[in-house]
Amino acid sequence: MANVVETVQAVLAPELADQGFDLWDVIYEKQGSDMVLRVLVDRLDGAINMDDLVMLTETIGERMDQIEPDPFPEAYLMDVSSPGAERELKRPQDYEWALENIFTLP
Repeated sequence: MANVVETVQAVLAPELADQGFDLWDVIYEKQGSDMVLRVLVDRLDGAINMDDLVMLTETIGERMDQIEPDPFPEAYLMDVSSPGAERELKRPQDYEWALENIFTLP
């Protein structure tokens, strides 16, 4: 499963950055009887909105279908969403984001 996540990150991160988005995280996990590809995306210049997520779902879905060789060992469901307010901080830039957006003084 780690290979799927690494492949998806390598493909999407630069393409999304070119469009003004940050690929926050990719999670590929079993949920019940289904495999789920969860792609967490935020805007580089502000808050992501529902129109962004609708567009990104279509764009990312099309891009996943183009990866050769196919990294997915089985069918999966895809969820594209915002990382939310309680997002997990993993990368150095995640902590920088938190300092700029959460821990600001008036």
